[in-house]
This record gives sequence, structure tokens and C-alpha cells, in this order.
Amino acid sequence: MEELLNDEWMQESGTHSILDVHRVLTRGLKGPDYGTVEPVSAAEALRHAGTERLTREHLDAIEGLAARRWFGRCAVLHDGQGTPSEIYFWGFSGD
Repeated sequence: MEELLNDEWMQESGTHSILDVHRVLTRGLKGPDYGTVEPVSAAEALRHAGTERLTREHLDAIEGLAARRWFGRCAVLHDGQGTPSEIYFWGFSGD
């Protein structure tokens, strides 16, 4: 990994994969920026999906929240009982 990250071509072009994401934005961090992923906020979830507890059934409603290159989003998805069960990542890296 160190060799990959030190490669000049990779630093300019990226890997076009999740490896290009190196930081999750949290409250107080300025964003979005190159190589970052931002969690969907409760307010965004409510506005776009009608609920703060997202499930796989809400993915179409939130897909548009990642529209910029070199930036991603993530959301905690819940199971049928409302328990957090997975983290969903999506976005665009490169072309």
C-alpha cells in the first residue's frame, strides 16, 4: 500500500477505486473534497427518503447525493427491525 500511495502517477490519477478515499468527513470538517466520503445526515435521509432509518429500499432515493467526481457518500442501512446492519458506500472516482 505504501508503494502505491507514493507512486507519482497514482497521486495524480488515482486508482479509480475505494483506495482513493482516505478520509471520512465528520462534523466540523470542511468538505466535500478530493478523496473524502461524507455520511448521509439524518436531515438528508429524512428529506430524500422520508425517514432517518435508511434501508436497502431507500437506495434509489439517496443515490443522487453523490454527484461529484473524487467524492463519495456513505449511509448506515438498517434491517427490518430497525437495527443498523451495514454501511453502504457509493460515489465517483476518476472517469
